[in-house]
Amino acid sequence: MHLDFAEELSAIIATLYGQELQAETLKRTPEFPGVRVCDIPGEGDISSSAPFKLAKLYRAQLQRLVSPVEISERIIQGFAGSKNFTLMRGGQGFLNATATDNWKQQFLLLVLEQPWEALLSRLQVSTAVISPIDLRQLIRSINFEPLELLVQVRGDVAAFSANDYLMALALIADRELDANAYLKNLNGRRNIPWFIKYFLNQSSQYTLDEKTRRELIGRLNPLQLFGCLEFLPLWTTLFAVRHNFELAQRLRQPEILVREIVNLGRAFFYYYNSPKVRAELALNTNSKYRLITNIVHELARFLLRTLRVNYREISE
Repeated sequence: MHLDFAEELSAIIATLYGQELQAETLKRTPEFPGVRVCDIPGEGDISSSAPFKLAKLYRAQLQRLVSPVEISERIIQGFAGSKNFTLMRGGQGFLNATATDNWKQQFLLLVLEQPWEALLSRLQVSTAVISPIDLRQLIRSINFEPLELLVQVRGDVAAFSANDYLMALALIADRELDANAYLKNLNGRRNIPWFIKYFLNQSSQYTLDEKTRRELIGRLNPLQLFGCLEFLPLWTTLFAVRHNFELAQRLRQPEILVREIVNLGRAFFYYYNSPKVRAELALNTNSKYRLITNIVHELARFLLRTLRVNYREISE
């Protein structure tokens, strides 16, 4: 969602402002148009700070004062014909966007019908994130006490197991995390490799053969799936996956992918811990829960492969 909105927003900004402002300064970069998850409930799915950047460009290039509010209103008018996003103005001039049913349906059909390697290839995202050598250098280069403790206990990064790599990347991704639960081999969410393995083991129980999967895809209405409250945390994670995958590549930050795997696990347990859902998974092989669980499991395995980690090498 992030990248689709950023691309559409960038195109509209170029059309609206390309003749007044220098075209080079309007090109999409990691900082512009500044798309992120909207953190105000009810205000939209994603947000952009582009009007503030454009207001600064007006001052710097044309010595004109144009308010972010005025710019945001003009961009909202430019989005009037969009089939993918509806826009509203947030406080002070932020742009808040909500994905339309059309975008959601097209996205979910892609997710349902294609393996993740094929899907990301179609979305023009490379699956190469970081080499094992670069990964070791990354871990050695970061001065963070819990990470240094892990390296010290193992003797050297070169001696790391698959579990050690996952825990190290989790520590880099979340500076509030510590290595104690992992080093003491305790079960729980703070022991990230244990949590990932537990999540994958639980979700692997509900596999689907390709024929049943295709039949389910043909029968289910994607928009009905979006209406299931049990899946809300999952949609947030899936909508961000293309953006975060590209971000991990561009910034050479594989820890982003570990964070995404953990988020997938949390979204899975959000619906899996319901007795009703668990009974449906066990008894009905043709349920929407089986299909969604299949998708979640495959995506987590795919993200692990991009980190050069074999699922079966992770130990609980």
